[in-house]
Amino acid sequence: MPYPILNLPYGLQQRLCALATPREKYLLQTATGLMQHHLKPIQSTVNLSNQHSHILHKHKGTVELITFSADGVSYEYFPKFDNSHSKLITLKSTLRLEELTENELDDTFFNHTLLRIQTLSFVRTSANDSVLQRISTNCLSPIIKYHAGYVKDGNLVNIGRLFTLFPYLQDIQLCESMNVNKNWLRDILKLENQKLNTLSLQGTVDNLISFNSNELVQLFMTRRDMFLELCVTDNPSVDAIAKISTLINKECFKTATSCQRPVLHLRFSNPLCNNLPLYYNFRTQTSNVN
Repeated sequence: MPYPILNLPYGLQQRLCALATPREKYLLQTATGLMQHHLKPIQSTVNLSNQHSHILHKHKGTVELITFSADGVSYEYFPKFDNSHSKLITLKSTLRLEELTENELDDTFFNHTLLRIQTLSFVRTSANDSVLQRISTNCLSPIIKYHAGYVKDGNLVNIGRLFTLFPYLQDIQLCESMNVNKNWLRDILKLENQKLNTLSLQGTVDNLISFNSNELVQLFMTRRDMFLELCVTDNPSVDAIAKISTLINKECFKTATSCQRPVLHLRFSNPLCNNLPLYYNFRTQTSNVN
């Protein structure tokens, strides 16, 4: 331990334990290992199964946690997170945040949970940098999947910053109302993370299609099992469509033939562009460009 807490007298250890949150108390007691200490009583935890998914949302003005079993049939909920109790819950698998503001996702939740999740999902919830940093700081295991849509803020997603906070991401899916930053592909190419294999992004044509052919080829070369889906959310001009067509050239097809699944799916969310789908299956070297 960086500070000799166990050298403190009995009374001070007890006082420290009394002042600590359930999460802090658990981590302190875990850090002592088998050494004799007076950081008591021992903090117990409610360990939820890896097969459960968890939804944190607001119900009748109160933030509550609902935990679902894998079959979606059985569930239990923890209706209150405040400092009036010492309950500590270990969350695994998936955490989904719904209808929450930044102020509602406060320390009371983190003080009573151990986050060992792999998937983080935001729906109609604040997902600005402050919220993401708070979750990153409190996670005890690497997050490998990040899904977000209809967020209340943080609509412009900085991919580079996302990987700084969650460096082990393998799956990123940005849904409705999201817009990716212009340098998203360059940020990915700078990463040491070679395990990213699923990327579904939304944004304006200027932000989303801001790369050149060489950068796209480099992405396919370094991540040969990559599935890339890009959804243009505005109405692209004729020039923009022409630019897209020149970006996806024969060299891209030649480079990506060793990929194990479809690589690029480019679609348009604007109904006026429904006659302009571009779907590229590099595995079979076929494309559909209308």
